[in-house]
Amino acid sequence: MIMANKLNTKFWAQVVVGLVIATSSVVLLVDSFRSGHVSTPRTISTFNHRGRSPQNLAVTFDVVLEPKSWPSLSQFVYQVSDPASNEYLKFVTTKEFAMDFGAGSTNLDAVTSYFSQFGLRPGTLWANGVVLPVSGTISQASRALGVSFYQVHVANGYQPQANGPWEIGKSIKPLIVSILGIYPNGSVPYFRRVNDLRRIPVADAKAQIAQYKKVTLSNSLKTSGLKACPAAISNAKMIGALLPSQIASLYGMNRLYASGDQGQGVTIALPEFAQTTPSSKNTQFKKYLNMFRSCIGSNSKVSYTNVGPGSRDSSVASLEEAELDTETALSLAPKAKLDIYSAPQAMADQLYFKMVSSNQAQVIVGSWGLCESQMASTDIAVEKLVFAEAAAQGQTVLFASGDSGSEDCYSQGKDTSLSVDDPASQPYVTGVGGLMLDSSAPNGERVWSDVNYSGASGGGTSSLHLQPPFQFGPGVDSQQAVANCHLVALCREVPDVSALAEGFLVYTPKYKWDVLGGTSAAAPVVGAGVSLLISGLKHRIGLLAPALYRLSAIGSNAISDVTIGNNDYLNAHHGIFSATPGYDPASGVGFIHFNKLLPYLKDPSIFHSSHQP
Repeated sequence: MIMANKLNTKFWAQVVVGLVIATSSVVLLVDSFRSGHVSTPRTISTFNHRGRSPQNLAVTFDVVLEPKSWPSLSQFVYQVSDPASNEYLKFVTTKEFAMDFGAGSTNLDAVTSYFSQFGLRPGTLWANGVVLPVSGTISQASRALGVSFYQVHVANGYQPQANGPWEIGKSIKPLIVSILGIYPNGSVPYFRRVNDLRRIPVADAKAQIAQYKKVTLSNSLKTSGLKACPAAISNAKMIGALLPSQIASLYGMNRLYASGDQGQGVTIALPEFAQTTPSSKNTQFKKYLNMFRSCIGSNSKVSYTNVGPGSRDSSVASLEEAELDTETALSLAPKAKLDIYSAPQAMADQLYFKMVSSNQAQVIVGSWGLCESQMASTDIAVEKLVFAEAAAQGQTVLFASGDSGSEDCYSQGKDTSLSVDDPASQPYVTGVGGLMLDSSAPNGERVWSDVNYSGASGGGTSSLHLQPPFQFGPGVDSQQAVANCHLVALCREVPDVSALAEGFLVYTPKYKWDVLGGTSAAAPVVGAGVSLLISGLKHRIGLLAPALYRLSAIGSNAISDVTIGNNDYLNAHHGIFSATPGYDPASGVGFIHFNKLLPYLKDPSIFHSSHQP
């Protein structure tokens, strides 16, 4: 998320920096750098510790098991996600996922036996059949995992942390994806989305309003059905922000509202690494979210779930990120339920598993991420498994593609190499890039790259994932994409689709009414649109990307191509990646008209022809 800027920054420990730089036109806030976990640790001296953990101290961790057959799982996901398949939409329940794709009794028995021989106690396997809790003492865990433990300081006191990468017996190592929960501070800490926030000058923000009026034929305030209180309307005008009704008008949501589709019966889950859960010490997030809800007249239910202790990060940057995510989704899908999950960075994988295995949300929208090269292979593997489960269950997962343009690692040490953002680059995730309004563009929008917001739409070729079978059509295997793929076969390209990334009106703890932006806003725009579709269809959609590529390939009017701009924000790669006719690794297939997409999803046979509903 950007308060007109959102950049990733690498750091080696959890810190809070309270730096405020004010000028006549820009306020820069660098508030919170949040750590996560990877499998190759630095020395324990990185952390504030009290020496070795007592050997009889209790410890609990989660063992993530390999599915019984990755080829079968992948094939199933692509079949149920492809509108041209006879298996389209034939999703499984969590219980059925465990039966069909879980670890299986033979592998589970082998893993259980391994940990039991050290005196550890395997618990009850999660409902999805791939997560096994294990508990015991530090002494037992040290011998089973091949690590020592130190007492390290975390937000809620001192906890045991492994000092080194876990290592288990060769016979069961192929059966295990990862061990979660033994690095409460993260081993080599990495940072998911870190927000380097700037307030956009009012004159520049108001220029976008002028572009909006040129792009749209009429003001949507009287036609969308979305409400806004007088304070929102007056402040939006004053600071140059777009109202939710105006954003809705760009993507064909108005007609869905008029037909009664406002997200009712749909649950949107949002992963947050900020202190969103109300507590006796902190109610900031809920207080300001409720004030925003009151302004737009929302009575939708909002629930709060802590994973582990929940995040203790109450910095301005993180709270504004969370407010942008939730308020955008809530305002554009006003009758959807929101489930807001909060976790420390080190429990990101557990958070994703909790959201997916509970299987309550039809839509999952995330705005936090990190460039691929900063991710541990075990975290990449865990995410691939959990998002495959989500797709198999019919959950639509959308993640922001990042705000550092084609150089996603730039803010982690000024790395200008081409890179993309995880989890948006995951093959079972629909990655969402950013756009900005431009009345001179053929369809009114161009690739988001804006010096006023100090950001650009993340996109490019993955260095980890092969191109999924659904990614086809004009422009997908463009010369610029193929030339920058360094895998043995074609690379996964991101983003898949894009939406507006500027001018969002948000109510926040520090600045009250404010104008924010970034792909963190674009992702919930698409998530809200998907929620409207689900409420109209009365069933889940699952992985969205395959349908988008098929529509793009037949030239459907449900998608508008973006052909202007590039995401080479640093001007370090000769304008790569540029928008072109068809798909491009800056804007994806373009942007969605959700009202025009609905008929295709109601009658999937339309995907087999060029017929326009």
